[in-house]
Amino acid sequence: MPRIIGIRHQEKGTVAGEMRPTQFFILEDDGASSTLEFEDVLGELNWLVGKYALGFREVTDRTEDLSMHAGSIKFGPCAEGENLSGFHPSQLLKEKGKVKVARKVPSLYDGVRPDDIYVAMMGGSGHQLVAGLSARLEKLGGSGAAYHVPPNRIADRYGKDRDKDNDAFLVIGFFKSNPELFYKVLVQDRLIANVKSCWANRKAAQFARIAHGLRLRKVALLKAYAEPEAYAGAGLEVETLKFIAGDIDTKDLESDESAATTALKNAVEATEVWTKIFDPLEGVGPAIAGGIIAAIGDIRRFKTPWQLAKFCGVACVTKDVKGSPLARATIQRRRSGEFSGWNNDARKCLWNFADQCNRRPSSVWGQHLLAIKAKTLELHPEPVEETSSTGKKIKRYTKGHIHKMAIWRLQTDFICVIWRQWKRVFKYPGDLYYTKNKNDLRPPGSRNTDIITEDLKEDAA
Repeated sequence: MPRIIGIRHQEKGTVAGEMRPTQFFILEDDGASSTLEFEDVLGELNWLVGKYALGFREVTDRTEDLSMHAGSIKFGPCAEGENLSGFHPSQLLKEKGKVKVARKVPSLYDGVRPDDIYVAMMGGSGHQLVAGLSARLEKLGGSGAAYHVPPNRIADRYGKDRDKDNDAFLVIGFFKSNPELFYKVLVQDRLIANVKSCWANRKAAQFARIAHGLRLRKVALLKAYAEPEAYAGAGLEVETLKFIAGDIDTKDLESDESAATTALKNAVEATEVWTKIFDPLEGVGPAIAGGIIAAIGDIRRFKTPWQLAKFCGVACVTKDVKGSPLARATIQRRRSGEFSGWNNDARKCLWNFADQCNRRPSSVWGQHLLAIKAKTLELHPEPVEETSSTGKKIKRYTKGHIHKMAIWRLQTDFICVIWRQWKRVFKYPGDLYYTKNKNDLRPPGSRNTDIITEDLKEDAA
């Protein structure tokens, strides 16, 4: 029986400086168990290639070539008066003008074995590690595999308030008792993990360019006071833009962002989710699709389309986050002192898609937007004046209000349709979706528009 390794991946450091190492719980074939903690990314990479050091020995032979242990050697300061002439070059390290000497070298390595079984929870920060393990096992050609499970199944079994420090152990127990509830990490899962990485890279590149531009604006304002004749009046904005455009670092950051955008486009277009679901849709490009794909990761994390809509921040809710009933059904909103809980990237991408639909009234989803407006106008042909909870007079069901309602409704319907199509197209083995009643999968409050009716007909088929 192969060894089973449970994974609890964590970001290695928080803003507050708290260290959160990745945890491996290893269950050997003879029943013995052990725990490993990776305090940095290098430890995870060393494990992937079978070069993770489990034990060290003293270096006694100064002529020994330690090149094969590069990156794992423990160096120490050179003793006063120590003769280094007979040392092998691999045992010496020059750092900040000082020479260090190899003191310890790994005596035992461990890492991915061809028959290993890795189990982890979907989502979170561990997608790159799990994808890397899957690719490595495939390359080694053994019977091993990487599996992951939707977090809600662990929560249903062990509770949301469980001690999450034990997740690496719990996920093994759950796998042994319910292997059918786990999904093998396949090539498409690795491609989607790559989309998530490329999306994060592009987002970081955008933030870097914007932050640098804001800093240059402040510098330009300081120059304006020194040269008021050039900057006064309309010249302030013109000269500021010239100053920013002529900056070498700005050009480099724009080049980095362009390269990150190209990488994201290539990563998105390599997935079947793009070719089979998003590419045929007018108004959805690689940037919008990339943000949605990166946020969702694996559609099997979500039991229903309504759960996905709530995750994306476009669900129509009747209660606040504390469970108190609202005066009327409303779209999810960020309220002071409350935790929103949605994925902001997905919400922004869905809003951009709705804007594209508004600009493309002849497209399929542009027509759906118009249909929602028409049906809402039938129900509320005249504006209604009401008094808000603060005593302020407000008008509802004006043309502007109906437009906003339709924009939000479109996003809800769209993400629910994406959920169904993603499930329908890929037909994941063992997916519980195919044992459910399809009549329960309709978005609550959805209008009887053609696009929703036809999509539900495909579900029934």
